[in-house]
Amino acid sequence: MLWRSEFRNALLLYVRKEMMTFDQVMYAIERAEDQMQNHEHMVDAESVMRLAIESGCSAYDCEFVALAEALGVPLVTSDRRVLDRFPKIAQPLSDTMQ
Repeated sequence: MLWRSEFRNALLLYVRKEMMTFDQVMYAIERAEDQMQNHEHMVDAESVMRLAIESGCSAYDCEFVALAEALGVPLVTSDRRVLDRFPKIAQPLSDTMQ
């Protein structure tokens, strides 16, 4: 479910830079929501809070860590703190661009 806020913020930047219209953004949101239907995952609050307390990272960042752990996939990020605190699951974005 985290993708929605991230996606909306990214699209908002396009509108503010006049690279997309409101109607284009709304169309993109509708299409993305259709494609993601039945492919969204909720993360367990207890896992998120435990990760945040143990790591010193924000609960927001730990939502992504908890999701990656639950799905058994690596978390690709450029966030140094997340990379440092979660070396077993987090991998640098630069590693995926080679």
